[in-house]
Amino acid sequence: MAVTVKPLSGVAVIFGGSRGIGAACTRLFALEGWKTVAVGRKPENLQWISYEKAPGRDLHAEVCDIADEDKVKSTVKNIEESHGPIYVIVNCAGISMNKLLVQSSADEIRSVVDTNLLGTMFTSRAVLRYMLRRKAGSIINIGSVVGHRGNSGQTAYAASKAALGGFTRSLAKEVASKNIRVNMVSPGLIATDMISGVNVSAIKPQIALGRLGEAEEVARVVNFLATKASYITGQDVPVCGGLSIQM
Repeated sequence: MAVTVKPLSGVAVIFGGSRGIGAACTRLFALEGWKTVAVGRKPENLQWISYEKAPGRDLHAEVCDIADEDKVKSTVKNIEESHGPIYVIVNCAGISMNKLLVQSSADEIRSVVDTNLLGTMFTSRAVLRYMLRRKAGSIINIGSVVGHRGNSGQTAYAASKAALGGFTRSLAKEVASKNIRVNMVSPGLIATDMISGVNVSAIKPQIALGRLGEAEEVARVVNFLATKASYITGQDVPVCGGLSIQM
């Protein structure tokens, strides 16, 4: 029997929900009636949450560095106890590094991998402890087209995002029998602060639609996969304006 997770049946947690694509996801889930918790590393980046609370918008904020597994566990436990059962998580927390591999230090490389890959594994594992008991849930990982096609100067970032693809497919197989779906959305060039340092003028001509994407366009795909796409799991959906087909 097809099962669709519906608004108000639980909590949607957006890791990395304070800025960019994550903030767009936070707003959209709240607008659609979900009790939504945005999780961010810096308290100052979560201050906007208090200004956007309004009737019909159940918005909350939590501070957590997802590279710290113990902190992730305690944050997830607190959300479950304070706000209710988590049925959706969006793993949007991530950092980029625009530097040639030979110029990158070991600590810089570890920082990217720890947040983008291990952090996503930590959040997913912490939440699955609860989802598996309920036999319901949806996990959306945010990848990148860079993880598909590579990009000079982004070796660590590309590697971390490419690894997320294998993680997504493998985890989807592990939990499908428990009615938990796992998918990935891979944005292209999106107009957020994550593209600072990227040579936009060089990449833009490769985008079939001829423009940068908006964070809200990615959020709509994330929301669909998390809530309405009850027969989709283990998939990686590019949201890139056709950048991925211009090989």
